[in-house]
Amino acid sequence: MLKKRLTRLFLLTALAGVPAAVVMTSDADADDHTHQGTLECETAEVYFRTDSTELDGPASTILDHVAECAIAAKVDSLLVIGHADHRGPVTYNQKLALERANEVAEYLRDQNVPSTLLTSTADESEADGTLTSDDRRVEIRYILD
Repeated sequence: MLKKRLTRLFLLTALAGVPAAVVMTSDADADDHTHQGTLECETAEVYFRTDSTELDGPASTILDHVAECAIAAKVDSLLVIGHADHRGPVTYNQKLALERANEVAEYLRDQNVPSTLLTSTADESEADGTLTSDDRRVEIRYILD
């Protein structure tokens, strides 16, 4: 049995003077972790600037890897979950979160991931009272049935 491990890769970039991060995480005991040969497929997260749905260079690098994994590992589906920070009206934030998820799904389709594998949704969890850049993200989970 694989030991539980958590690996984080931080790619930092400056967007209009604001640092943005792209993080890939893996947990060997989680359902969203798979291996195909030497290709390691991990839950991925890409981050966005405030009020933005624009993907940056590091996000593209991560999403290229996600697409490669999805195709090579023949996953059953990819769940693309958009998030937004909790400033402003709830309806606006849910719309922005879904737009972010849709932007990521569109990018993955452009990388030859079949549309039938992609499910986009917005996270509808309640705010915890803190505001961080971690809230402005899209999480991509591999689903294996």
